Amino acid sequence: MKINGNTKISQVIKENKEAIDVIASLNPNFSRLKNPIFYWFFSSHITIDKFAEKLKCETHLLLWKLREIGFETEDLVQPIPNAKELYFLNAKADFIKEKRVKSIDLNSILAGSEEDLIALLEREVTKLEINEVLSTRLDSNPIFLTKLFERMGFATLTFSGDGVYDVYFKRNHSRFKKKNKLFKAIGFSE
Repeated sequence: MKINGNTKISQVIKENKEAIDVIASLNPNFSRLKNPIFYWFFSSHITIDKFAEKLKCETHLLLWKLREIGFETEDLVQPIPNAKELYFLNAKADFIKEKRVKSIDLNSILAGSEEDLIALLEREVTKLEINEVLSTRLDSNPIFLTKLFERMGFATLTFSGDGVYDVYFKRNHSRFKKKNKLFKAIGFSE
């Protein structure tokens, strides 16, 4: 089957069920496409372009991955990922594993709020369940935030590109109970 960015994802999966595994390799949350209800609801009207956007990857990368399982692509040049992109994709996959990703846009929330960044982030991060990862994008370097939350018992992952920072937080369950005292000591509530 010949595919391009305008091809419906449901047609791709109907043609080859392995496409779900390819998609899940880019973002484990989409392994839920194996669920018929999720598949019907989500994939029946979304194109590959829109789906790549949801996966937070480039369309050409998704098309190239689908090409590896037998699809023909129209006018596709092989992507040549640089070392930083490959490292980011692998590190992100290891960090997220089989957790549910919860995304928030801190910049837009902060624009319409009196709350400061640390208080807002504290509220969102402490709501995380053990099976969740918080994903956000910041305009400024979050090094002090990531170090602060790591000392509080959270694991963090940060990547930068084009002046923005993609930051991921998750509970580091083994350390969280020990470090919770530090969390209280610096003025945060549970």
